[in-house]
Amino acid sequence: MIELLTKRMATHEKARLVAEHIIMTHDTIRKTATVFNVSRSSVHSWISKNLEQAHPETYAKVRAILDYHLSIRHLRGGEATKIMHRKRRAQYE
Repeated sequence: MIELLTKRMATHEKARLVAEHIIMTHDTIRKTATVFNVSRSSVHSWISKNLEQAHPETYAKVRAILDYHLSIRHLRGGEATKIMHRKRRAQYE
């Protein structure tokens, strides 16, 4: 179960919770931000600034997952475009 982020939480605690979620689910930053109802830039800064300093071993795991997502980004975009065009063609047929 996802623990809610509160304004009173320390930033490094938010970073730890977000990192645990990414490690468990392998979600992207965008998906993680949606789950926690925060902006993508908040998630990114928590991971890149706070997590790296507070929990370096966890940061390494999260960084590996995010690097993987970065490496397949071009494939995901191409797949999304392919699906979009398929749907458009189906409308006109």
